Amino acid sequence: MQLLAAGLEFPLSLQGRVSIGDRVQEIEQQRIEAFTKEELTDTEIAEISMRGMQEKLQQADTAVEMKSALVYLTVRERDGVEGIEIIMVPGDPNQYPVHRFVEVSFVELRQNLTDFRNGGIKKYKKLAYLEPGKFLYDKTILPIYEDLERLNIDHLQIIPDAEFTRGSLSSASVLQYIPYAALVNAGTNEHLIEQFSLAISPSFHLTEPKHHDLRNAEKLVLAESEFGTHLPSLPGALAEFNIVNESNAASIPNHRRFNASNLQNGLNSLDNVSSPQLLHIATHGEFKVNENPDDDYLYTEDPLHPISLTQLLDDSYNFESLELAIFAACRAATGDKSYEYGIGGTIWAKGAESVIGTQWDVSDVGTAGAMYAFYTILSKRDLPIAKILQEVQLAMLESRISVNVKTEVVNNENTYIVTISYTFINNANQEETVTTIVPEPLRTYANSFISEHPHFWAPFQLIGSGH
Repeated sequence: MQLLAAGLEFPLSLQGRVSIGDRVQEIEQQRIEAFTKEELTDTEIAEISMRGMQEKLQQADTAVEMKSALVYLTVRERDGVEGIEIIMVPGDPNQYPVHRFVEVSFVELRQNLTDFRNGGIKKYKKLAYLEPGKFLYDKTILPIYEDLERLNIDHLQIIPDAEFTRGSLSSASVLQYIPYAALVNAGTNEHLIEQFSLAISPSFHLTEPKHHDLRNAEKLVLAESEFGTHLPSLPGALAEFNIVNESNAASIPNHRRFNASNLQNGLNSLDNVSSPQLLHIATHGEFKVNENPDDDYLYTEDPLHPISLTQLLDDSYNFESLELAIFAACRAATGDKSYEYGIGGTIWAKGAESVIGTQWDVSDVGTAGAMYAFYTILSKRDLPIAKILQEVQLAMLESRISVNVKTEVVNNENTYIVTISYTFINNANQEETVTTIVPEPLRTYANSFISEHPHFWAPFQLIGSGH
C-alpha cells in the first residue's frame, strides 16, 4: 500500500484506481477523435484499456531494454480552478498510474511558453529561456518526477492535448507547442533530454510501439539546396544527401532534386521492398499555423511550386511502408488544432510509424551536423529511435559536433576542405571521433562547435512511440 500511496493523489480505493483508467480511456477517445476527425464507435471505445496499453508498452520496452511511461497532459479547469491535469501511465501492468492536478492560470502558462519558445529559444537569447523553462518543467514534469525515478523510467511518450475549449471559445492548446527536450529541472539544472529520451504523439492507440532495426534500411533521400533568388541556398541539404547515401542500401533511386515526381516514384519504389524503409527530405519548409493546409508546404526545386500539405493528404502519396520519415525542413513538426504537428503529423497519420521534424526555423549547418550524428549512430548500433535522437541532442548540447576547415593552396589558389566531426562513445566503451567532408559554403562556420544552445538542438521532435 505504501507504493500505491506514492503514486496516487486520489483515495486508495478500487474505485479510485478504476476512475483513472476511465479517465485515460476518455482522454484517448478525445485525442483519437480530434486527430482523425472521426467519431469512435462504442466497440472501439470499449477496446481502449489502460492495462492493455501497459501490456503493449511493456512488450515493446522489453524488446529494446527500455522503460517507458506515457505522460498525458491536459489543460483544464477542476472545480473552477485552472491548471494542468497530469496522468503518468508506467509501461508495466504491475505498477499503478499517477494522477496529478497542478494549479496554473492559463494566462501565466501561455506567457511562459511565449517567453520560453519565442523569446528565449527561437531568437537564440543565451539565458533567457532558463526561467520560463524551469516554470514549465515545474508545471508538467516535476509533479511526477519522483515517481519516474522510483520506477526507473528512462523514456517518456508525452501525449499533450491539442485543443482547449473554454466556454464557446476553442483554441490550440499551448501544451502542443512546448519544446519538451529543453525544459529545465531547477533542482539539477538538467534539461529534460538529459534525464529521459522523448517522443510525442496525439494518442497512444494511434502509435505502433514496436522496434525496427534500421541499420540496413532502404532509404529514399530527397534534397534541395538551390532555390534561385527566391530563398537562401542550403548547402547543408547537399551535405545531408551525401551523409544519408553513405549508409544506403542503394537499390532505391535517390535524387539531388526534390519535386513531386521524385517523391511519388520513390515512395512507390519503397513500397515494393521487404526491408525496413526510411524517408529523408532536406529542404526549406513553411507552416503558418492558420489551419489552411494550402499555406503549409515543402519547397521543391521550383520554389514557386512547392508541395503543400493539401497535396500530401492526397492518396497519390503513400507513406504506409515507412518505419521512419525525417523532415529536415523548417517547422515541419509545427501544427495547430486542425493539423497537429503539421506536415510531420500528417505523414505520421498517413502511415509512417515514426516521424522526426522540427518546431521552428533551424540552422542549416546545425541540421547537417545533427543528421551526421544521427546516421552515424544508426549505421553502427541497433537502438530505439528515441535513444538515437537523444544522443544527437546531447552531442550538440555537450559540443561534441563541430565544423572544421583546412586550407590548401592549389595552383596558387586557396582550396578549402570543410568537415563535420562527431565524437561519441563506441561499442567498446571508448571515445571515437568520425569526420565527413561537407560542401565548401559551410566554411563560414569554420572551426566552431554546433552550439550547445537549445535553439540548435531542441527543435527536433520525434512523433510516435520512440521504439
